[in-house]
Amino acid sequence: MFEKLAKEAESRSADLMEKVDRFNKAHLKLLVHYVPMLTKASKKMAAAEEALLDEVEAHPEMFEKPNNKSRKLFNWRFGFQKKKGKVEIKDEDKTIKLIKKHLPELASQLISTKEVVSKDAVAKLTVQEAKKISVNVVEDGDVPFAKLVDTEAAKLAKQVLKDTGAAA
Repeated sequence: MFEKLAKEAESRSADLMEKVDRFNKAHLKLLVHYVPMLTKASKKMAAAEEALLDEVEAHPEMFEKPNNKSRKLFNWRFGFQKKKGKVEIKDEDKTIKLIKKHLPELASQLISTKEVVSKDAVAKLTVQEAKKISVNVVEDGDVPFAKLVDTEAAKLAKQVLKDTGAAA
């Protein structure tokens, strides 16, 4: 009885291992065939994206208001977008006192309940308001951008570039 069941289990195990081996060989053939092709296509796309970005940087006047700050052509959105600013507060206590003095109507938004400055709220202030309360907004302004709207293709291209060691 055990002999028959063990023989059946071994047969099923061998069958599974054979199918796994065939799968691995087929997978390897696909990788050998497609990875170089995907790598080459991804590098070409990255070069085209860089050329588009260079052109955006060379012609900022094309993206000034009242025109749009960005455009969409052939499934690509490009132009200028707001760069994420970084709020820098050197002396938290001093900034809190200055907020209370110069911006008392905004104190509840700019100061957290535990008396720390809300960097998210402060980031929305004008440069003049920030200076009044001893805050520097670092890395603010517009930066050029170009990105593929089809995010799945963009993710695939970036992953292929990353996997092959090329810059994304």
